Amino acid sequence: MNIELAIVASSKDPLVHCFDIRTGVLITSFKGNLSNHHSLALLNSTNIQSEFLLSSSFFAAQSDKGQLNSWAFSKSASISKSILPERLHSIAISNSSLYCAGGGESGRFYLWEIRTGRLIRMFDAHYKKITCIKFTSDDMHIITSGDDSSAHVWSTLHLLDSSISLQAILEPVSTLSGHSLPITDIHVSSGLSTTARIFTSSMDRTCKVWKLTTGECLFTVVCPRSLSALIVDSLETKIFAGSVDGKIFHIDLYKKDVKQAQAYTIGSVLDTSEKKLLVFAKHTDRINQVSYSMDESLLVSASNDGTCIVWDPSTRQCLRTFDQHKGPVTSCNIFFQPPEMLDTSLSRTNLSTIPFSRVPTEFDGNNNTITFPAQQQNQTIESFMEHLAGTKVSNSLSGQPVDDATEMSKLKNQISLLKSHNQELVKLNDELYQSVVKSIRVNK
Repeated sequence: MNIELAIVASSKDPLVHCFDIRTGVLITSFKGNLSNHHSLALLNSTNIQSEFLLSSSFFAAQSDKGQLNSWAFSKSASISKSILPERLHSIAISNSSLYCAGGGESGRFYLWEIRTGRLIRMFDAHYKKITCIKFTSDDMHIITSGDDSSAHVWSTLHLLDSSISLQAILEPVSTLSGHSLPITDIHVSSGLSTTARIFTSSMDRTCKVWKLTTGECLFTVVCPRSLSALIVDSLETKIFAGSVDGKIFHIDLYKKDVKQAQAYTIGSVLDTSEKKLLVFAKHTDRINQVSYSMDESLLVSASNDGTCIVWDPSTRQCLRTFDQHKGPVTSCNIFFQPPEMLDTSLSRTNLSTIPFSRVPTEFDGNNNTITFPAQQQNQTIESFMEHLAGTKVSNSLSGQPVDDATEMSKLKNQISLLKSHNQELVKLNDELYQSVVKSIRVNK
C-alpha cells in the first residue's frame, strides 16, 4: 500500500517534516532549511519502468540568503547547495524532472538544467518579485505571476532554443492582466497546453479563470477576503481558496441541482458573500498553501499560525492537526512515500548533486550528446527529452546517434493517429451532449 506523506516547511523553523496524512504520524525530518511559500519543489525519479511517480529528492530556496539547497529522502542533511545571484521567492520543477525554474525578488526569471546545473536562461519577467511559478502538465509552457498583479505564459521551447541569444528580449505567449493587486497563487489544469485553463488567486479578493493560449479571462469569482492560496479539483468543478485571515472558501463552479443551474458567459463575474460559501474555519492566520491528497479525498492546508491541518473536503471537518513547527508553515506538498525512507540501501543513484550555475552559458553545439546510465536504456522519456532540449540522444547500444528523418517520420505518424482519435472523441462528446440535452427537455 502506498503511503501518502505531506512534506511541510517553515520560514522560521529550520526543520522540514514529513508526516502521514492518514494517521498524522511523523515519519522523518530534514535539517537546515528556511523557505517561503512556493519555495519548495519535489523532484521525481526518472526511472519510468518502476518508480517514475515516486519523488526522489526535493529542492528548497532559502528565505534568508541567495541559496538553493537539495535533499535526498535517504539523508537528513542537504546533498547540494547552490549559491544564486539573488534570493528566490518561488521555484518549480518540470514534470519531466529535467528543469528547475526560479523567480527572484527583483522579478528576474531563471531556468536551470538539473542534470548539469547549467543556467539556460535568465531575464526580467516581472517588474516586481515573482510570487509563483507553474509548469503545464506537458511542460510545454511555464506560467509566472508577480507582485505587479500580472501573470505571463512562456513557451518552454523558446526558452530552450539555443539559436535565441541570451541577451534577447523574450515575449510571453500571453499575458494575464486583470487583477488589481498581487497574484498569490496559480493552478494549471491537467492535459495539453492547447486546452489548459489557468486559475489565479489575488489579494484583490478575486479568483480568475483564464484560457492559457490567448490570456482571455473566462470567469471571475469575488470572495469576501483577500486570497493567498488555491487548489482546484481534477474535474475543475470546485475551487478551494485560502484567505489571509485563515479561512478556506469552498467555491462550486457548477450547480448540483439541474433546476438551479445557470450558464456563465465568457467574462462573467460571480460575487459571493461569506454566508453563501462553505467555509473551513480552524486556522487563525494566513493560509500559505492548500493541497489535495492523491485521490482527492483529503485536503491539507498550511498556515502562518504554525499548523498544518488535514480536512475532509465533503464535511469541512478537521481530521487532524500537525503542529510540530515553531514558526509559520509555508508549504505542504503531498507525495507517495519513497522506498529509501524505509531502507537507505534502496537510495537511487541518479540524483543530481551538481550545484546550479550563477551565470547563463551559451549552448555548446559540439557537445550535444546525452548518454544515459545503463539501467535507463530503452525508455520512452528519451524521445521527450530530445524534443524538449533540442539535443541528439545517443543510443549506447549501437553507439550511433538516432536518425532524425526516421524519428520525424515516426512522430508524424503518431500525430496523425492522435488526430484521428481526437476527432472520434469530439464526435462522441457531441453525441453525449445532445443526449443529455434531450433527456433534460423530456424531464421538463
